[in-house]
Amino acid sequence: MSGTPIEKDPVEDYAQRVLIDGHDDQYQCVFDMPKDFGAVGAMRVVNLESKEIFLKEMKLEVPDGPVTFTFNSWVAPKSEDPTKRTFFSNKSYLPLKTPEPLKQLQKEELETLQGKNREGDHEFKKFERVYDYDVYNDVGNPDKDPELARPVMGGLSHPYPRRCKTGRKPSRKYPSIETRKGDFYVPRDEEWSTVKGTAFTGTTILAALPAALPQIEAFLLDPNMPFPHFKSIENLFEEGIEIPKDTGLFSLIPRIFKAIAAEAEDILLFESPILLDSTNFFNPPLYIYIQFCIKLASYNLT
Repeated sequence: MSGTPIEKDPVEDYAQRVLIDGHDDQYQCVFDMPKDFGAVGAMRVVNLESKEIFLKEMKLEVPDGPVTFTFNSWVAPKSEDPTKRTFFSNKSYLPLKTPEPLKQLQKEELETLQGKNREGDHEFKKFERVYDYDVYNDVGNPDKDPELARPVMGGLSHPYPRRCKTGRKPSRKYPSIETRKGDFYVPRDEEWSTVKGTAFTGTTILAALPAALPQIEAFLLDPNMPFPHFKSIENLFEEGIEIPKDTGLFSLIPRIFKAIAAEAEDILLFESPILLDSTNFFNPPLYIYIQFCIKLASYNLT
């Protein structure tokens, strides 16, 4: 893209992978650019891979000096999104000094982020990158039960609170209410990373423990259910114990307990200690060690 009002024909090339280091792959491509091409202000990218890729940065070596493009964005494969993604260089322009061809690309990108270039009125797809707002009209579920209808929060008189727009279909009975089914739309670049999601889950677990521990205590500390032998202790880790289905423990403490649905039964299965991962109470070495400790204890008592 030149710095003059005249847009030059774009040049293109296929990027080839040149380095794989386990975290970031590096690609390289060569553009055949005429001498009078001018300043490079934008580029368009198409992902020919079979899955989405995360682009971080690109440095374009030109005679006037390197041009850096900072992406930090997910690019969907062409099979899902055939449109070309537009990225702009890190160079900033004042409005009056922005090249006209660059202004047109910026306008198109803005309309894409506003959802104006979408085809159809279906629910937003992850790769569409629509950053628009809507009122909270999906809190209730009147299609399931009229008593579950909730008022719309937000609007012209009270613009807040607002949520991310999703493009979901309205309710059959209440056109002002939006149906809430499936995953909630979030632009791909705004989704939490695995590390951040795990940290949030851990915080939720810690907040829920004070409410969950009394329920666990009620199940386990039953004076009428002693451990008659070592095998009954081992069964806590191999077979688990049955608990009512309406406790909500499984969603609160996934790390401490394993939830196993076997037919119609809900089982609370403890994580096995390291000692039991390699042996059990009835392996000869451990059994002898326990017998030995019991004898020593009886000697001390006498």
